[in-house]
Amino acid sequence: MFSFTQAIMFMLPVVREVFISLGYVDASRKIAEKSLELGSIFVCTGGEREAMVTTVGVDRIVLKNRKGFIRLAMATPGVDLVPVIGLGVSDLYTTYTWFETFR
Repeated sequence: MFSFTQAIMFMLPVVREVFISLGYVDASRKIAEKSLELGSIFVCTGGEREAMVTTVGVDRIVLKNRKGFIRLAMATPGVDLVPVIGLGVSDLYTTYTWFETFR
């Protein structure tokens, strides 16, 4: 199974090796198509945006402008799309908004 992350993660020393050792690949469409040919893939749709809008006790899903994986699954014969949501994840940490305007 392949997991996806942003290309920037492969440009950072040490971080790159960690992500590669965990089986992550670049989240580009070209890589996703190739990964589907080789096996199953895991897509965490919210990513950084979802992590930055967390509120303790509130589960929020960010999908706006993140639907390419659905189109890819529908266009690829024999691919099943299995939606999964992790409830309560926002209770694990607190996101501080002090520098929100710089994001």
